[in-house]
Amino acid sequence: MRLLTHNMLSSNIKGVSNGFPLRIEVEKVMEKQVDFNPDFLKNMFSKIEWKALVDAARTMGYVELPEEAESSMLDSDEFLRKFHHALLEVHLEEGALVCPETGRRFPVNKGIPNMLLHEDEASETKWNFQQTRHSNHSVSVRCIRISVWSKWGNSRAHSLVRNIFVSQRRKGIQGRTMASGQERAELDARAKQGETVVPGGTGGKSLEAQEHLAEGIVNGIKSQ
Repeated sequence: MRLLTHNMLSSNIKGVSNGFPLRIEVEKVMEKQVDFNPDFLKNMFSKIEWKALVDAARTMGYVELPEEAESSMLDSDEFLRKFHHALLEVHLEEGALVCPETGRRFPVNKGIPNMLLHEDEASETKWNFQQTRHSNHSVSVRCIRISVWSKWGNSRAHSLVRNIFVSQRRKGIQGRTMASGQERAELDARAKQGETVVPGGTGGKSLEAQEHLAEGIVNGIKSQ
C-alpha cells in the first residue's frame, strides 16, 4: 500500500466522525521503484493532506519530508523527488490501519488494505451480487454484476448497475470497472460524503480511491 492510498483513506465505521488519518501499524515496509513524473506530483500536491503524509512517512521510516510544504516548493527538483519517494515508492506490505476514533484495526496483507466493515459497523448501503461464469477462448472470466441501491431524500431508491470483469492473466487477476461520465460524477460526489459506492472500496474518500481499494481486493482473488 502506497502512502498515496493511505492519504485517501478514512474510517467509514457507522457513527465515526473523526476517521482520518488512519494510524499505521508497521510490520513490513518495502520500497518499489516508480518512474518519476513531476507533472503528476504537481497535480496531486493540492489533493494531499500534507501533515498526514509526513506523519505516515515517518511511521514508515522515511523522515526526509519537510514539516510543512507550499506550492512554491514544487519548483524544486529535490523537493519533488522526496515527495515522489514518500508518496509512491514507500509501501506498507504488512501491518494494519487503525481508526483514530474507535481503535478498530484494518489489516494490510501483501500491500492490500482490507477496509471491509463488520455488519454492525456498516451503513445502510445494500449490495446485491450476482455471479456468473463463462469461457472465452479457454480463458475463464468471472463476471460480477453489482447492483447498488441508495436513498436520495424522499425519492425512489436510485439504482446503478456496474460491471467488474475479472480475467485470469499471467500476472494475476485484473479488474475493470465501467460507468458513464455522469454516473462517475454522481458516485464521486457520494464517495466524498463518506458513502461506500464501490464494493470493497470502504474507506476511500473519493470514487478513484474506492476503485483502487476494490482493485486491490480483486487482484488478491485466486483464479478458480
